[in-house]
Amino acid sequence: MPLPKKTYSSGILKIMFNTCLFPENIHKLVFSMGKKKNRSLSHQLVYAVVASSKVGAPKKQFKNDWWNLDRKLKKGEIEFEEWLEQKSQIWFVPSRGDYFHNFGFKKGYKDNLVEFAKQFGKWLKENYNIKNAYEITPEMAQSFINEKAKECGVKTLITYCSYIKALNLSCVKAYGSKYGFNFAKGIRVPENYQHGGKRKLAVKNEDYQKLINYLDKNSNSKGVLAIKLSRNFGLRVSELAKLRYKHIVLDGEIPRYFNREHFIIDKSPFGAYIIVEKSKGGRHRVIPALSREQYELLKKIKEEQFKEGKDKEDLVIGLKRDSINTFLRRAFKKLGMHEYVKNSVNIHGLRKARAKELFLTKFKEYYKESKENNLKKRVVNALERAGGYTNRYLGHSSDREDLLLTYVYTVCGVEEVVLTLKEVGINEETAENLVNEILGDRINTTGYNPAIGEVE
Repeated sequence: MPLPKKTYSSGILKIMFNTCLFPENIHKLVFSMGKKKNRSLSHQLVYAVVASSKVGAPKKQFKNDWWNLDRKLKKGEIEFEEWLEQKSQIWFVPSRGDYFHNFGFKKGYKDNLVEFAKQFGKWLKENYNIKNAYEITPEMAQSFINEKAKECGVKTLITYCSYIKALNLSCVKAYGSKYGFNFAKGIRVPENYQHGGKRKLAVKNEDYQKLINYLDKNSNSKGVLAIKLSRNFGLRVSELAKLRYKHIVLDGEIPRYFNREHFIIDKSPFGAYIIVEKSKGGRHRVIPALSREQYELLKKIKEEQFKEGKDKEDLVIGLKRDSINTFLRRAFKKLGMHEYVKNSVNIHGLRKARAKELFLTKFKEYYKESKENNLKKRVVNALERAGGYTNRYLGHSSDREDLLLTYVYTVCGVEEVVLTLKEVGINEETAENLVNEILGDRINTTGYNPAIGEVE
């Protein structure tokens, strides 16, 4: 019997060849394999991704066709069901493996989609207690996006929406259209999404000191250490949750794999570092202890490890992400820091405080060491270098929006940059006019929108 005009992944074709099943029956077997031994919802989604992947496939020659279908869907020229049917015939998950990208370790699209499938499946199980992929509805998927909007930036939300569409396509390709997979229909970033809140506010230095003074006297929780590490090293809450003792280096002996120029942000005068392994986007980085305070914090962690007999593989914090954020919010509430409570500020507020501190410090440093005679060029170069350094330090991808605008608008504020220029001897009025001119030129060139740009 001839095969219908349909594209099958290499995995499905192998099953057909080995089992001698006809195309109309193959998806019955495939879906049962995805559910083999009562496999979890996450596993069913992961299986769909793997079954829809192709190794070494010429993705470029199909891109235009994919984009044309996406454009038609966006403009309302075709319905979602038609888009799903047509695109599932030509779409596949590209699998190029892991590769190095600039200064970090970058995962392939397939790896990121597999991780998202696990996260999405787990969330659906916890919130809706469903067991099968075909039970997922568009309302459930949109609810997931709405929930993530409370803690994620708009760029991350857009990525999540695209991943859900990819999972929908994967399920159709792996299990067949007869199950009615349409859970990506109509999903979008919430219209009432407000850029700001917990991701916009940075914890002020005086408030941080008040917070730490209180917690050091009144709490023995590891949440206190998590707060200190985030403020001093700009760690994400996800990085805090999986930080292990082996990731703390005091003797300058960075493990061979991580001892590479594109991983190490800077040289520590104390030989002390924190290794962040496979963070967001699969990137590694090695963060130096640049101050005595940072060094003493890492030294104390190591001393506690040996005192308590902890193994190098043991977790430093030992708390889940939600627990760390909850601990911080409760501390804000007890101290009457109503602005942070009202805006649901979490660990990201401490990370942003570190970003602000580091950006302004490097900006001043780069400005002073510059030999450029033209004042405007000198300021622009210093701002761009400071943004690039801070970007690496925080573990961001290298393909972000204009760094100069991102850090001036969303991290520091124009006023702080002007004050920094005043500290290096520039008249305040001159500094203000200069910064506004630079920002205006860059916005006109890039089309950057200050209301959207943010630090992830």
